[in-house]
Amino acid sequence: MKRCLSVLLCVLLVLSLALPALRFPAAHAATVAELEDEVKKIESEIKSNKQKLQEFADKKESQQAYLDTLQKQIDAVEKKADTLDKQINALDKEIVSYDNQLKQLSNEINVLEDEVKLANRQIKETSRAIDDSKESLRQKLRSSYITGSETTLKILMGADSLASFLTRLEMMRRISESEKKVIDDFKAQLIALREARQSLEKKQSTLQQKHEKVEETKKLTVEKKAQLTEKQTAYADTIKELEGDYQKSQDYIKKLDKDSDAYQNYVKRLEQERIAADKEIDELIRSLTTTTAPPTTTTTTADQVVSIANGDPSDLTTTTAPTTTTAPPTAPPPGYIQTEVWAWPLANYPCYISSPFGYRDASIGGNAFHGGTDIAGSGIYGQPVYATRNGYVAAAVWGTTGYGRYVLLDHGDGFITIYGHCSNLTVTQGQYVLQGQQIGNVGSTGNSTGPHLHFEVRYNGVKQNPMNFVKKP
Repeated sequence: MKRCLSVLLCVLLVLSLALPALRFPAAHAATVAELEDEVKKIESEIKSNKQKLQEFADKKESQQAYLDTLQKQIDAVEKKADTLDKQINALDKEIVSYDNQLKQLSNEINVLEDEVKLANRQIKETSRAIDDSKESLRQKLRSSYITGSETTLKILMGADSLASFLTRLEMMRRISESEKKVIDDFKAQLIALREARQSLEKKQSTLQQKHEKVEETKKLTVEKKAQLTEKQTAYADTIKELEGDYQKSQDYIKKLDKDSDAYQNYVKRLEQERIAADKEIDELIRSLTTTTAPPTTTTTTADQVVSIANGDPSDLTTTTAPTTTTAPPTAPPPGYIQTEVWAWPLANYPCYISSPFGYRDASIGGNAFHGGTDIAGSGIYGQPVYATRNGYVAAAVWGTTGYGRYVLLDHGDGFITIYGHCSNLTVTQGQYVLQGQQIGNVGSTGNSTGPHLHFEVRYNGVKQNPMNFVKKP
């Protein structure tokens, strides 16, 4: 067990050294108002960039400045889209919160209305009992009045024997107690009636307050829904603007003289980013495959992966290191490729393959090998990205170059999948995910010419054609 713990600590140490540039989103959830201030700042930046682009347009000496400003503009519009998306999510949560409050208030109102009905019934019953007591008391007082001329002493002295005297005395005592009980009951009923009315008034006041709270909450919900609609419209407009800026960038690059400094700088930057991105991924995959010895007699199950990801290495004690060192295969074993067991990373969203696996005209100064499959489509920006298989998140990188924001899933059997250029990531490193679970959203971060998903499959570090594993719906 100690040995396993030591191995796991070494793995974590190597991974931490291999991934110094990983960035994760802040824990603080900004409010809608804070995000609104951020949108205003971004819009100011976008306006400034537009003015500069107009100044640089059609000026050959300003080609590099135009390209740099256009990239800043794309970055700013992307940031605005992300911020609007956060506002939409925040408003969604507020609306859900208000809906829950309305349900809670509705339940409380139903309970109070039942209590008010009960209190009204109690008041009616008490009032009826008071009327009965009042009549009984009136009868007794009338009887006392009629016999009022007879004094108690005269009634007692009229007894002709001691037994008669005692009988009359007991009768007089009982009459007195009966009258007293009637009076006491009458007083108690009056007190109960007063308390019931006070309780009813309090409940009715609380009920009125609940109804006012309902109306206030409904009003706020309507306002939030109006804001949500406004932000959704602004988001859609921003995505159209973003797509226009992407197209403008590509059109401008195509017009550039391939011998110009601006074009050569653009080519050089993209090539450097591509090399750096591949190197980053290669080093990450190497760190995953060289720091743990593969089992020879058992296979790591999904449950074991969950235990390992949660910091419990006990499931590794049954594995043994290989006795011989052999080079890993560069292609999946025969018969392994089964498209039906891999999910499509974009569910059933209508899309197309904008750039397939293999060599392509990179339009940046020559052919280049494309190690994945690019999936694009109208309005694809922001669409959910799903895990094609079960696995754990080996990396969730919030990068700005190369693959941009991407997720790397290790499936535990030599296969690794990469989901690049995301606008947002919804998982973190070390998390175990299931097939079909959302891991991010489509974007255009990093070395990208427009909104799309770069989907990549590697087997023991070697790039494979993704379309051998997944099937487009």
